[in-house]
Amino acid sequence: MAHIEMFCNEEGIFRKSGSHSRIEQMITDLGSLPFESVASNPSYSLPDFSSVLKHYFKELPEPLLLRKHLEAYRQASDMDDEKRMLCLQLLMLLLPPTHHIVLTHLLHLLSIVSHSETSLMTPHNLAVVFGPTLFLHKTLDDVMGEVLPKVTSLLEYMIMHNVEIFEIPVEVRLVAEKYMKRREISEDTSAIPVDIYSSACKKTCSTSEFHEQGRDNAVAELASLYEYVKKMPDGPQKQMFLKKFETGSKMAGTPPPYVKSKKTKENKATPKLPKAVGSHQINSTVTPMRPVFKKGFQLLVSNVLTSRV
Repeated sequence: MAHIEMFCNEEGIFRKSGSHSRIEQMITDLGSLPFESVASNPSYSLPDFSSVLKHYFKELPEPLLLRKHLEAYRQASDMDDEKRMLCLQLLMLLLPPTHHIVLTHLLHLLSIVSHSETSLMTPHNLAVVFGPTLFLHKTLDDVMGEVLPKVTSLLEYMIMHNVEIFEIPVEVRLVAEKYMKRREISEDTSAIPVDIYSSACKKTCSTSEFHEQGRDNAVAELASLYEYVKKMPDGPQKQMFLKKFETGSKMAGTPPPYVKSKKTKENKATPKLPKAVGSHQINSTVTPMRPVFKKGFQLLVSNVLTSRV
């Protein structure tokens, strides 16, 4: 992506297709040669590189934005701006770390391309190109006609708000900060006080079941996110997450390093990322968000969707 970014002003970038034979050869070369030698090969053109990037996302065994969240994205496209942003922010927190990193780089690249006066590629044009592969698996032809217009519109919105959608919602930050302060006083982390519900939960919850589960999962596990971030290895990515987590609050501590752990099914579904994907090394063995922690955010997303009218 960093290589393509250097040529973001080229007219028709991502719209023009490269040579099929060169694309196949480049895929082979990327698997066996250093990226620098591939990038410096004069026989490869910019359309070849952009086509390989599109091919990579198309061939993923699991779409970058996950099939299981497709219905949430479809409904988010019909929401007003405030709820759409909140829903997207929560969905970004549910992405596996590798998906989150790659999506951050991709949307940054697409945003730069869309702002170029010479590329002639608007956010809508780019969303038309990437929408099918980021949201839908190539086997979902039966639902593509119905869902594609909605996810295309949503991706256009995500390109235009590529920074904001990765911010931690204010309500989530406040809950985590409040909980961490109480945790400093008491080691009994299972005793979750009722009065620290996030306003995000309150705004979207209408059932007694969510009140109970939101307390035990969403609130308690928000603290786990902060702990997870504090254990990440030092580096630009860690600093980025820390800055986003602590924006608007004064939480102590530093975000966590990525740590290796037992692979989950979600990790196995994500193939090893090619060297050309990002401007820096991506660790594909990053520990994904714990299932219990995910449950709280899934409840939040569910209630945002059910209260969108």
